[in-house]
Amino acid sequence: EETLNKQFSKTKDSWASFDHIEYHLGKDIYFPISVMNQLRRDALEKMKEACLKQEPLVEKEYSYIPQESKTSFDLFEINSMNQKVDDSSCYVSEMFNSNQILEKSNITSVDGFVNAHLGKGKIVDSLNVSNSYSVAAILEMGYESCVISDECDKYQVEEIMKGFSNRYHFDAPVYKTLYQKRRLMTMKHCPVNTALKDGKRMNCGLCHHHRYELEGLDGKRVFLFGDKDCHMRLYDVNIMNEIENRKDYESYGIKHFRFVFTDENQEEVKTAFRAYNR
Repeated sequence: EETLNKQFSKTKDSWASFDHIEYHLGKDIYFPISVMNQLRRDALEKMKEACLKQEPLVEKEYSYIPQESKTSFDLFEINSMNQKVDDSSCYVSEMFNSNQILEKSNITSVDGFVNAHLGKGKIVDSLNVSNSYSVAAILEMGYESCVISDECDKYQVEEIMKGFSNRYHFDAPVYKTLYQKRRLMTMKHCPVNTALKDGKRMNCGLCHHHRYELEGLDGKRVFLFGDKDCHMRLYDVNIMNEIENRKDYESYGIKHFRFVFTDENQEEVKTAFRAYNR
């Protein structure tokens, strides 16, 4: 067994290795080394052929019918308590915890009322949901609703709602973002800390003391804003405002909407609220 193990373990030039081999050997059996090596090569080749063998794929009928779920409030994502201007609205934040604010999980956490990925919560955000089947899949996984991808234009949003309603006979429980400065990236590297301090990005808070921006070679600008776990978030400096399209989206079957406030002051938030309520 010792000799066989030694020869069979010489698999560094192949795609596989043996984790454990069981032997059932009679007494006084002799194998030439060359035979052992050839046995190993043959076994790996046979297994490779079996793994790569193409089997016909049989398409299975998928008949999941989601349970009707209703979103019952608008979502307002904020980064400071000064942006909370209406006590009757539902506020979420990944910046701080408060009895008045529901938690949104960030990129490395899993718990939150709203999730930036498939964590424990009720609403899924940031998953680029862009068709009616993915909305149904979110519901099948136990979530109440999700946010439609920012990349969908009005026509695509209408098609999502129409496709879902035709298939399941109720309106898709989704959120459409009407106001935000789009988040373009989340990263560990902190340009602010690297430029102004020691590059260790350990709870320095420098990105909240002033407004910092980066300008690309193409002239486009983004501003920098870190979260409570020192992940640096990059936002477009331009506002994406679709408040004027509210009635159109409601005619498609969308009941509630999402707003994201980043560096807006209280008066700017109130202006957005007034436009929305008009």
